Amino acid sequence: MDIEEVLREIKTVSDVVCNEHLDPFCETFDEITTTGTAVDNDEGNQRGHLKILSDNIKPLLRTQTDKGHEILQKHSSKIEQKRVEVMQLLEVRDKLKTENENQEKHLQKIKKQCRDYEEKLNNLQCLKDCIQTYKILTKTHFSFKKGSTVGYVKGSNSSSFAVFDFNNSHVNQQDITKKLWTLLKNVSKEDYENRIIQENNNNKKIILS
Repeated sequence: MDIEEVLREIKTVSDVVCNEHLDPFCETFDEITTTGTAVDNDEGNQRGHLKILSDNIKPLLRTQTDKGHEILQKHSSKIEQKRVEVMQLLEVRDKLKTENENQEKHLQKIKKQCRDYEEKLNNLQCLKDCIQTYKILTKTHFSFKKGSTVGYVKGSNSSSFAVFDFNNSHVNQQDITKKLWTLLKNVSKEDYENRIIQENNNNKKIILS
């Protein structure tokens, strides 16, 4: 039940109380007033009429008061019940709001993880592309197989050589790519150093000759 329904219920209760009890009670006072105007001016008669009116009014007041109290108790319990229902609905609303906020935070966390993972995949692909390029430019061979990644890395100098065999079940693809990249850099560095040594030796031979 929402607030509008509670307000409608309260108006219904108010109308019932007015129509069934307050209006008849007011009519009783109208009758008493009418009767009072007909009393003659004799003081003794006035007192007698007042005594009669008092005796008649007391039971009427007591009866109407008791009825009003019963109606008030009856409808008060209904209003209290509706108030409890409204409070329960508000609690459910707050709970759903909290759950929605938590779900939104979780969604943002998942989105961030996806972005980070996508970035890692892009970096991994970049490394793989570099390795593939190096394979083309150098005497290098390797393959990513289901069970393992095997092959060799060889520079232009025969002494620049490395063999590898990575178990894919123990090392993931990203780590394998990083290890291959490290091997390629080491071989390239060794190849470069060997080339410098070879050039120096050739220069010495030219000078000696």
